[in-house]
Amino acid sequence: MLIVVVVVVVVVLTVVLIGLYIDYRGPASIKLQATKEGSQYKNMAKELIVQEYDGEGNLWASRGLVLYCKKKRGRQI
Repeated sequence: MLIVVVVVVVVVLTVVLIGLYIDYRGPASIKLQATKEGSQYKNMAKELIVQEYDGEGNLWASRGLVLYCKKKRGRQI
């Protein structure tokens, strides 16, 4: 019985650690894709959540636990 409990705990911890590892890792940069909504063209990236614009006009966004910065006139995050 003790062996089963230990195995279950090890499996659960392994799954949690793998999930955290995946959330902390991300691509170094994300290219924006031009899309058309109605009559406007927009640059978009999947699964990014906008956090804020800083004082210099740079866009800060996150995906999982990774933060990305898009420079004011940049084409990629």
